Amino acid sequence: MDSAEAQTYGLVETALAAGKSVYVPRCRGQQMDMVRITNLLGLKPNTWGIPEPSDSEPAVDPNTLDFILVPGVAFDATGNR
Repeated sequence: MDSAEAQTYGLVETALAAGKSVYVPRCRGQQMDMVRITNLLGLKPNTWGIPEPSDSEPAVDPNTLDFILVPGVAFDATGNR
């Protein structure tokens, strides 16, 4: 995993341990969707080395989520990473 990326494992582990529903992004070409996880064990590195759920896991409508945290090193004026 790129060391320049914000590390969120601790935050995710804490949320899961507290019984929270946790969703993480999965990239499919230019499309990014959100997938619920129940642990970190099923995540596999993608093309950029960032762990994400497998393609077999169902995506959810992001409009149903209450809070989205998007860590990133840099964004442009239109919100692209």
